[in-house]
Order: sequence, then structure tokens, then C-alpha cells
Amino acid sequence: MTTKELREKRVRLAEEANQILKKAHEDKRELLKPDEEEAWQKLHNEIDQLKRHIDMQERQDALNKALDEPETRQTEPSLIGGGDRTSGPALRRLQRGQEESQQAIRLWLLGAPTSGYQYTTEDRSLLERCGIAPASKTLDLNFSTMPMRSPPGMRPDASSLAAAKSCV
Repeated sequence: MTTKELREKRVRLAEEANQILKKAHEDKRELLKPDEEEAWQKLHNEIDQLKRHIDMQERQDALNKALDEPETRQTEPSLIGGGDRTSGPALRRLQRGQEESQQAIRLWLLGAPTSGYQYTTEDRSLLERCGIAPASKTLDLNFSTMPMRSPPGMRPDASSLAAAKSCV
């Protein structure tokens, strides 16, 4: 049965129970006869059972409806212009770090003993921040064992790969 049909049946049962009480009132009785009281109790038990069944049916229908709907977005969109919740500040720090590392390597190369270049205090500070000793004659570079990835849009297509193979 649908919830609508169950509700209609519940209303009919409630009306029957009300008729029993109304009849006793019309007969000017304060108490119901034993058979009337038993009928009234049965009707109310059935009404209570229908109420529980309707509640369960509605709960299941709500669950089914929720499962059928597409899920909503779980994350907040990024804010334009930065903010604490975006990756903008982290990307800017990373880019600044890469630029400083490149500049420090250039400075170290310029400061070779035979070049005559004299480091400024800012140059020395940058070299030390990047872990390069200004007076060192050697520079240790550690490269990743993972292959470098091309940025998006810079990936070679099949024709450029074929051309590269033919040159070898």
C-alpha cells in the first residue's frame, strides 16, 4: 500500500473508534461496554501500527530520494585573489624559492675567484639562504631520480616524437 492509502485507512479506523465513543455518549454512559472497549482498543492498536508503518515507509522514501539525487559539491571553490584557503600563497612562495635558487647559482658562478666579482651583503645573504657557501670552489647539485614532467600544453605530440627518433 502507498502512504496515502495507509493514511486513508488510518483516518477510517479513527472515525470508527470515534463512533464507538460517540455512541456511548449518546446513550449517556460513562463507561464503554466490554465488547465496545475491546473493539476500541483493537482499532487504536491498528491505528498505532499503521502510524509506525507510515513513518517507516516515509523514512525509506526519503532515503531512496536522497540516494537518487546527485551529490552536492563537497569542497569550497577557490577564492580569486588569494586568501588563506587557496593555494595561491603557497605557489607564490614556491616560485619565489625557485627564482632565488636560480639567482643564487648565477651569483656563485659570477663570484669565481678569477672573475673579480665581489659579493654584496645581499648576495651573501641570498647564497646562504639557498645553502651555498660563497667561498666554496665546488657546488653539489642533487637531481631527482624521477623523470621531469612537461608542463601542460608543452607535451610532445606523436609527430614531434617521430621526428626526434629519426634524428637519432
